[in-house]
Amino acid sequence: MKYTGTEVKIELMRANLPACESLLTLIVVSLVLSV
Repeated sequence: MKYTGTEVKIELMRANLPACESLLTLIVVSLVLSV
């Protein structure tokens, strides 16, 4: 299941995560998609 940058941002906003967790999630997603 792949996300575009916009979809990731929407998911993070819906989850209402703090900024640090949002950034960490983006990094993890990027790493997963790059594998």
